[in-house]
Amino acid sequence: ERMPDGMQHEPREQSVFDGVDTSIRGIARLTGLRDDELNKELAAIERDATAAQEHFNALDPRTVIAALTGGLMHTRQARATINKLDGQTDARFEADLLLARKEREFADALRLATGVRVDALVDTETVAPGDSCNVAVRAFVGDERLGRVRELNLRAPAGWQVERIAAPQKNDALGVGRETPQTVAYFRVTVPLDAPPTQPYWLQRPRKGDMYEWAKDDPQTLPFAPALLSGEATLDAGGPFVVTSPVEYRALDGVRGEVRRELNVVPELDVQLEPKLVILPRSISRRPAALDFTVQLTNNVRRTTESDGEAIVTGGAGPRQPLEPRPWRKVPEATGYRFTRPGERATMKFKLSPPPALKPGTYHLDASTASSFYALARSGPSRWFYMSQHTLSYPHIQLHRYYTGTDATVRVFDLKVAPVRVGYVMGSGDEVPQAIERMGLKVTMLNEQDLAAGDLTRFDTIVVGIRASQARPDFVANNQRLFEFMQQGGALIVQYQRPDYARLNLPPFPAQQEVKAQNGSTSIARVVDETAPVPVLQPAQPAFNFPNKITADDWRGWVQERNLYNFTTFDPRYVALLEAHDAGEAAQMGGEVYARVGRGHYVYTSYAWFRQLPAGVPGAYRLFANLLSLPKAPPQSH
Repeated sequence: ERMPDGMQHEPREQSVFDGVDTSIRGIARLTGLRDDELNKELAAIERDATAAQEHFNALDPRTVIAALTGGLMHTRQARATINKLDGQTDARFEADLLLARKEREFADALRLATGVRVDALVDTETVAPGDSCNVAVRAFVGDERLGRVRELNLRAPAGWQVERIAAPQKNDALGVGRETPQTVAYFRVTVPLDAPPTQPYWLQRPRKGDMYEWAKDDPQTLPFAPALLSGEATLDAGGPFVVTSPVEYRALDGVRGEVRRELNVVPELDVQLEPKLVILPRSISRRPAALDFTVQLTNNVRRTTESDGEAIVTGGAGPRQPLEPRPWRKVPEATGYRFTRPGERATMKFKLSPPPALKPGTYHLDASTASSFYALARSGPSRWFYMSQHTLSYPHIQLHRYYTGTDATVRVFDLKVAPVRVGYVMGSGDEVPQAIERMGLKVTMLNEQDLAAGDLTRFDTIVVGIRASQARPDFVANNQRLFEFMQQGGALIVQYQRPDYARLNLPPFPAQQEVKAQNGSTSIARVVDETAPVPVLQPAQPAFNFPNKITADDWRGWVQERNLYNFTTFDPRYVALLEAHDAGEAAQMGGEVYARVGRGHYVYTSYAWFRQLPAGVPGAYRLFANLLSLPKAPPQSH
């Protein structure tokens, strides 16, 4: 095709880097540096990199040592030159950022070429403020002709005390008596009393809405902060360079073999308050009984600690703040504790008496405990602890701990539930049984034997947990027994299931759960907007009238979606009870459907009860209480 006069064909792009100078000397032009003072250093770096590539011999690393050493030296000189330039702040910053990466690349290449390995081990996985631990920094050099270790050091946060010590006695945790390094140095590290616990940097401050908050000096581009302690080896391979390694705790797992964990700072005392959530029906709150709470303490320090067992209940974010609204009366129990080693536990119990005629609302309670610390001199200031530890531990990732306050929530609202006997078929795991017990009902967890041969008629209502059709083969195998349970008058409440639930014909009547697109793919029907309107399609149905009268307020304050894995089509014998949909989408009426089965009741409800009930959403409790109460509802047409 001819182009108009004066116009030329643009070359076809072959790569996203077309037109971009990716050479080392291109750093100055790419970042906009105006001075040509960096050209000499950049040209030298480029020559070193080219020489290392051309002379590389995997069987003889000595061929590249000189080029890599020169490249590291010239990169450092280039960074020093940048710092001397005037003005051009943004350009200097960008250029230094690129050269810092180049410096790391040369250092890593030197480490690989020389075969040096630095292994830093600590003798404990966790350490509390005020305690000490021992660290061994070990260097292994395959061929000392390629590189020689000059010095070993330990890098620690500001305020931590680090001192060199002599080699300890045989200690597998530190590798003493096992591997033989070329050189090793031992250190004792003491953690300051004000050291914060180790947790992801983006969890150290409260969130603002859905946004995480962190300080400017936090490593904002990294998923987690670097290790607290790092071992350093300064080596000479024709020039000095440093190899670092995070300090780790090494242990032997009987199944997985060697397991390594980074050193974590943990609070002196881990304080766990139970229960976290109390539901107080308004009818009971007029003359409330004392609420039972338990505080479990776990000791994390290696020195003796003790206390008179005083527990403080507050209404603020920290200890010794007054509880509002007054008066809430704490009935203490005299339980002290004395810890002499890490891992010891103590349990403190107390009762909290709310005032009569407590108004509907949400009340946040905090608990803390005081402990007098006794060092070797057996003296020390009184300290307060009110942090609860939570652990994320999976075989394929590093273990992570995070911390919350020792708080509990008391929610007061109108709630009634019929005195039904409830059985529960747990699926993949949820906290709905605990929520049912907060309503004042006893819950019996049903195992395989119960489903296969147990007396199901002793229950009025059986609730099926999320994803039971995937997680419980016995639920699938004994589905006919649940069908007979409904025919005899029982209510079966099935929470959301994956599409295999319908494909296996587990509902009492036909239904589908998948949406097929024109390209042949399938998707699920769900409503992700937790504020989406939810019109009631059958206002006279007992599910919305007994024992709680459901109103629009019961759909307020929901968290993280309305429903998921709805029925998309279903047999006419089902009655759709609710409708909800996201903005701009078609109406979805398969989120909660009801059917009569014999003398009993069947409800498939894919609304996110497993999220709402643990969160203490009042309307969710009222709605779910009505579903549980269906067998006791007044007779009427459905």
